[in-house]
Amino acid sequence: MAFKIYYIMAWRAGQTGLLQSSLTRAVMFSALTTATAFGSLWLSSHPGTSSMGKLMALALVTTMAAAVLFQPVLMGPPRDPKPKRFMRRIGAGAAAARSQEAVAAGADKST
Repeated sequence: MAFKIYYIMAWRAGQTGLLQSSLTRAVMFSALTTATAFGSLWLSSHPGTSSMGKLMALALVTTMAAAVLFQPVLMGPPRDPKPKRFMRRIGAGAAAARSQEAVAAGADKST
């Protein structure tokens, strides 16, 4: 149940208002699908299968509560994205390195 991972990825991307976002609705629908599968195990006539379904349903509910209610609050505000100026410097450095590699490759071919 990777519900928490989705919130962390959205938080790292700088998204705010995670509880009101479509991400929370997607997580809830995913959990509902999983709960349907666990519920069908819970309704089984075999005592071992039934108790396993009950246990997994309980684990799903606690995981959902932690992921939807507590984790977005505990993460706090998202980090500021990196400044564009810094990204331009990285891009310029990469372009210079590529041009040096091209010059070096051309020198290798001529010898």
